[in-house]
Amino acid sequence: MFQFCHERHTHTDWSIENHQIKTTEVTIDAEVLCRDDGFKLIRLGKKWRYDGYFRYEKSGLSFEFRATRAHPRGTITGTYSVFLEFKLGQRLGEALWPLPRLKVEEVAADIYAALCAWPTPPQQENIPVGVTYFFVFTSGPIPGCDPDAISDDDRRYEFTLGHPVTVRHVPPSTRWQRRLISYRGGDRRRPDVVEEREALIRDDGIQLIRFATIMGPADDGPDAYRYLEGDLSFDFFAERRVGPGLMTDTWEVQLDPDPRRRLAGLSSELRTRLGPDRCAEVVGIIEEALYAWPQSGYAYETPTNRVVFLDADRFRQ
Repeated sequence: MFQFCHERHTHTDWSIENHQIKTTEVTIDAEVLCRDDGFKLIRLGKKWRYDGYFRYEKSGLSFEFRATRAHPRGTITGTYSVFLEFKLGQRLGEALWPLPRLKVEEVAADIYAALCAWPTPPQQENIPVGVTYFFVFTSGPIPGCDPDAISDDDRRYEFTLGHPVTVRHVPPSTRWQRRLISYRGGDRRRPDVVEEREALIRDDGIQLIRFATIMGPADDGPDAYRYLEGDLSFDFFAERRVGPGLMTDTWEVQLDPDPRRRLAGLSSELRTRLGPDRCAEVVGIIEEALYAWPQSGYAYETPTNRVVFLDADRFRQ
């Protein structure tokens, strides 16, 4: 259905120099997926933290957009986020924005099919694409356009295509139970405040306690978690979301957080005290718990296919 090739393409890149935006015309040997109906999806490289910057071309319609299937620290997932952001009156080839929603859905179906078919680089694990989340946003008008010429409903909307893919067929452990507990000491600014926290508790008493955080405009995580086992206690970061509306199939975990976050993680001092075998055991327990962590608040259930520890090599030596 699709053919993969390379073509020369030019696009406008930009950077900030001396507090001013500088634009540059860049010509690259771009990766392209072509279909026999004239549709092309052209990968123009990376943009900011997004792992894909693409151009859509079909039947006179042409525009550039951002897409990512990675967590903020680079872990590849089976879930894509696609951001279609335009200005009112912006020219998209032979068309002007806004497009009718039915047309946007046709475009989204093209993009979804191409992203699913996009070849996996040799150095990357072959992870199938399941759900693709589309965020459509009108950021403002171009000069001369009436900002009231678009309804609030059409100014910003979201939808998904595809279905979650189950790669890991091992059922989650039944030893863990979700509970809401009253816990003191979860807030470093108010260490004496007792608040209700979500926790997983294993049948032998081991606990993982979640402390929801808001750390940036593009995502609502990662959350902090506290591991409690007898006199062993430390905090770590873990997240399987890349935005308020999107749950991925992959946990991204950092066991020894940046000290600037003031979290007592699984530090080198604690690893030395525990020893490599005990550290490996603890990592395995956390992995088991995250596979068992229930999903809530989303329209569809996304299975957990993998738990990726960003710094696991240090703990399993």
